[in-house]
Amino acid sequence: MRLGLHTDQALGSRKYVVILADFPDVERKVPIPQVSSRMLGFVNSYFTSESHQKLAFEGSMTKRYVLPYPVGYYCRPSTLAPRIGPRC
Repeated sequence: MRLGLHTDQALGSRKYVVILADFPDVERKVPIPQVSSRMLGFVNSYFTSESHQKLAFEGSMTKRYVLPYPVGYYCRPSTLAPRIGPRC
């Protein structure tokens, strides 16, 4: 039995961008260098390994942006996204 999303079409090199965004009312818990390492280094090594070197990701990360509204503006209790702070 195969669980999850599977494809044999994901081959070669793929590019992606990580947009570094903070909420003005939530203190960052993970330092920017650690975010960069996880999102740029780990993602590529994981998918390269799991695809038996058939798929590679090349990522880049933007500068830090602070969103204009507090987290409650973007995150409603019905949102299926992971909880961010006490409002979600």
